[in-house]
Amino acid sequence: MNKVIGAVPALLLVVTSALPTRAAPLGPSLPSGASDQVIFSGPGSLPNRVDIPEAAGGAEPTAVFDCDSSICIPGAAVALTEPGRPTVVSDLLTVSGGEAAAPLLSPQQLVLPVQIVFRSDSESGPLLVPPAGAVFLPEAGELQDLSALVLQPAAIGLGFQLIAQSDVETVAAPDLPSAALLLIGAFTVWTLRLRRAYSTRSRRTD
Repeated sequence: MNKVIGAVPALLLVVTSALPTRAAPLGPSLPSGASDQVIFSGPGSLPNRVDIPEAAGGAEPTAVFDCDSSICIPGAAVALTEPGRPTVVSDLLTVSGGEAAAPLLSPQQLVLPVQIVFRSDSESGPLLVPPAGAVFLPEAGELQDLSALVLQPAAIGLGFQLIAQSDVETVAAPDLPSAALLLIGAFTVWTLRLRRAYSTRSRRTD
């Protein structure tokens, strides 16, 4: 009996340690009022950064960077999805332009102007539809290096980089669910009663 009673604190410790704890922030926080940020940088130049503000309604603003096909991969696309929901697109990064003009150019003119376009969803805005061949990547709430997915390998070797950060909201778990508290309380009362009954029985035996 003493062994059972003595095991109660250890059992309570196991129960409380298994309960969810408050979630920690994911990655560096975004600037105040920003929903997303995109940073496009290259050798010998300051990073070109765009902060996308939260939208009250409709589609959120779009970040656009001018580029060319020697640096960016024409037609490349990355769909950032909600964590745990691989079919729900939160943000869409595409490299547009260049393809249509290619057949009209000579081999000496194959460096084509393109644009990096970053679109973010909103609560009441239209759904983001990734183009065929898009790479699906779960957003992490922190700075994510997308260079290998949208930039030419030679450009990455020269120091070009594209980084994006999406707004992943952390959900704070309750400190102690009420059901768990009731369970712990009931178990504690039962243990105390068991201890008293055991003590009374021992005194009568003596």
